[in-house]
Amino acid sequence: SFGRVEAWYLPPEPAGTHAALRDIALDSVKSFMNRGYMKRSYIERLLQQHQTTHATYFGVMIWIVMMLEQWLATHDSR
Repeated sequence: SFGRVEAWYLPPEPAGTHAALRDIALDSVKSFMNRGYMKRSYIERLLQQHQTTHATYFGVMIWIVMMLEQWLATHDSR
């Protein structure tokens, strides 16, 4: 479930991180996940892999999902 993912996705913040951006990213990814355009398991895997391996690659994928959700939230009439 996403609640489980959320718990480990929010580790203690190291110095120099951007908490506000992280919060926006997580909120956007959660909103996008609820739209049902991608399998929930795929998005959960993105979040998990970002924290465990290949942070740069999976961070880019999270950024893309976040930007898509921001665009949909602005332009989608549903």
